[in-house]
Amino acid sequence: MVSDIVNSDDSTHSPDYRVNVGFLRNIDARDGSTKSGSELSSGRRTRNKQKNGENLRAYRQRKISKGQRRIKKSRYRYQPKDLVQFEGKVYEVVGMQNLGTGVKLKNYPGIKNKVVNVNKVYSIKRRSGLCQIVP
Repeated sequence: MVSDIVNSDDSTHSPDYRVNVGFLRNIDARDGSTKSGSELSSGRRTRNKQKNGENLRAYRQRKISKGQRRIKKSRYRYQPKDLVQFEGKVYEVVGMQNLGTGVKLKNYPGIKNKVVNVNKVYSIKRRSGLCQIVP
């Protein structure tokens, strides 16, 4: 195990990179065991509510493995909570399906979430900006 230890501090990432701390492995200073990055997290859950736990990052010693760098390669046309018009009615977008060819609409009559072709919907509100005014 000693030969696998990584001592370098890899904090010079480009802003496009995000480290997946689920694969990050550290030695716990309290008992010397190997723990994942999520087990030794900062305890912060959300910014606008006081639901924070104990900050366990102080117990991280040496890195055993660095974690993975993930680059988001593409952004789909519609994001969740965008508003689109389909068949003359306005629906909220749940997400995209099938590599961006389908849009999942929330609360379609008779169906909880309906998937329709991207070319059959029109943007009303995208990413907190107004696209067109609906009469």
